[in-house]
Amino acid sequence: MIPLAHSARGGRPAQSYRAHVRGVIKKVHENLEAIAPYIAKEKAELYGEILNPAAVLHDVGKLAG
Repeated sequence: MIPLAHSARGGRPAQSYRAHVRGVIKKVHENLEAIAPYIAKEKAELYGEILNPAAVLHDVGKLAG
């Protein structure tokens, strides 16, 4: 059984947990690249250290049960 992050609804197909997390990680990187010119390099690196694990774990509760 493939764990789902989102069930199919409203004409949208179901999304696997893996695909969802990969998409969130990609969006985190895109957003960090977008703000990088406006913040210190150290701050961007710190945001990456915080946001990458958050992206991976933000829906982990959906895997329980």
